[in-house]
Amino acid sequence: MITLKNAKWLPSIRKVVSDDRSIKYGVLGTVSDLTAMGFVECDLPGETWMFIPLSGERPRTSLTREGIIDIVKCYKADPEVCGG
Repeated sequence: MITLKNAKWLPSIRKVVSDDRSIKYGVLGTVSDLTAMGFVECDLPGETWMFIPLSGERPRTSLTREGIIDIVKCYKADPEVCGG
């Protein structure tokens, strides 16, 4: 899994792409940073981590960075299983 940091975005926000960078899966970051960049509007605590799939499916959340990375790994392995 590769997560890329875009220097123009806030510190926690990353693009999630395939290893060869040919498939874009979505973005992840803290709720506070994603809200500041206009990706989401929600009432979750700012330190909550969120993955937003580009497929338009509902965002996934976790209380930790490690937790959201596990969710992303599962999503990339099998979006049908982990996407719901």
